[in-house]
Amino acid sequence: MNFSARLHSLRVGKRMLKTAVTVFLCFLIYHLRGRQVSPFYSTAAAVLCMQANAEDSITTSVNRIYGTLIGAFFGSIIVVLSIYGILPKGIMSYALISLFTIPIIKTCVELKKPETASFSCMVFLCVVEYQLTNVTGGSAFLYVINRTVDTLIGIILALLVNRLHLPRKRRDDILFVAALDKTLETSSRRLSSYSTVELNAMLDQGLNFTVATEQTPAAMIDVLKEIHLELPVIAMNGCALYDLKNNHFTVKVTLPYDLTKEIVETLDSMSIGVFVNTILHDVLLIYISDIKSMEMQSLYRQLRISPYRNYIYAPLPEGQDAAYIYSMEKAELIEEAAACLRAKPFASHLRIVTGEEPDYPGCRYLKVYHCKATIENMIWHLARMMSFQKVISLGSDRDIYDIYIPDTEENKAVRTIRDLYMPYIWEKD
Repeated sequence: MNFSARLHSLRVGKRMLKTAVTVFLCFLIYHLRGRQVSPFYSTAAAVLCMQANAEDSITTSVNRIYGTLIGAFFGSIIVVLSIYGILPKGIMSYALISLFTIPIIKTCVELKKPETASFSCMVFLCVVEYQLTNVTGGSAFLYVINRTVDTLIGIILALLVNRLHLPRKRRDDILFVAALDKTLETSSRRLSSYSTVELNAMLDQGLNFTVATEQTPAAMIDVLKEIHLELPVIAMNGCALYDLKNNHFTVKVTLPYDLTKEIVETLDSMSIGVFVNTILHDVLLIYISDIKSMEMQSLYRQLRISPYRNYIYAPLPEGQDAAYIYSMEKAELIEEAAACLRAKPFASHLRIVTGEEPDYPGCRYLKVYHCKATIENMIWHLARMMSFQKVISLGSDRDIYDIYIPDTEENKAVRTIRDLYMPYIWEKD
C-alpha cells in the first residue's frame, strides 16, 4: 500500500465522528443528572444505534426500544417474584431464570422482531443480576426504570445526531457517470461497504448517477444488485445502454452482419476462435466458432455456468448484427490479428481494443466494436436522452473521463461525487 493509500485508510468517517459526539452527549447528560446513574447503558445504546445512515439508525433504534421494553418487562416479573418470596432459592432460581429466556425470545418472534431477542435477553439478565446481587438494598424497580431511561437516552441521541448535517445544496442538474471497472470496484470485484451506503444515500436523495463498464449485463448484475440505480448503465464498453431494473437494452450500437462476417472470417483464417456477442430481444446470445486454444476453452467453461449468458455453438445467423467480437490467444497472435484487422479496408468502421488477461498469463484479449460504440458517445447520448446540460464523469482512463481517479484509491470516486453533488451552501458551483 502506498503512502497516499495509507492516508486515505486513516481517514475518519462521518459515522465515527457522530458516534464520538453522541457518546460525549450521553456522558454530559449523565453529569447533569448528578452522576447518580451509570452512563454505560446510554453510551452502549448510542454506539449500537449509530448506523451509516439515518434510515438504518431508525431501524436499529426501534429494535433496541423493543428489546429494552421486553427485557425490562420480564425482568420486572422476576423482581416481583423475588419481593414476594415466590422465587425459588439456589439452583432452582437459576433454572427458572434460564427458562424465562424462552418466553422472551418467543415474544420477540411473535412481535416479528426476532433480531431483538438477544438484546431483550441481555436487558432481562442485567435486571436479574441486580436483583440477585443487590446488597445495598436499592430498589430493583428503580433500577429497571433507570436502565430503561438510560437506554432510551442513548437511542434518542443517536437518532438526533445522525439526522444532523451541515447545510448543503444538491446539484440535481448534473449527470454523474463513474467507471465501474478499476474505479468503483474493489480488488475483489465488489463495491466497498462505504461506497454502497454513500451511493444509495445520495441516489435516494435524487442523485442522477450511472456507471460505465466494459462488462456485459451478466457480469455486472451481481456487482450492482445492491445499488439503487434508476438510470440505464453504459455496458460493454459503450455498445449499449442497459436498464437493470427492466432487463432491457434501451440503446444499441452494433456491427452489421456483413462486417461481422468479414471480421470472423479474417480471424478464422488465422486459426483464432471467437465469441460473437449479439443482442436479440433483450437477450445476450454468444455464438462460438471453433475454439482452438486451451485458454479460450477454459474461459468458456468458466463463463458458461452463468444463467445470464447464453452460448450457442453455431455460426452467427445470417442477418444478425453483433454487439462485439471477443477473442483471447497468446499475446503475439492477438497483436498480429489486431494489426491485420487495422489494415483491412473496413478498419475505419471498427474500434479495436487489445489488453492483458490477468487470469491467463502470456495471453491478451482482442475486442472488436463498431467505431461509434464508445463510452464517450454513450455518455453524450444518455445526457441528451435525459436532457442533462452538464455531465461529470470519473474513472481511471484520462482519455475518457473528466476526473481522473487512480485505481489504487478505493472510495475516492464516491467521495468526489458526494462533494460535487452536495457542496456546502457557501461553496461556489
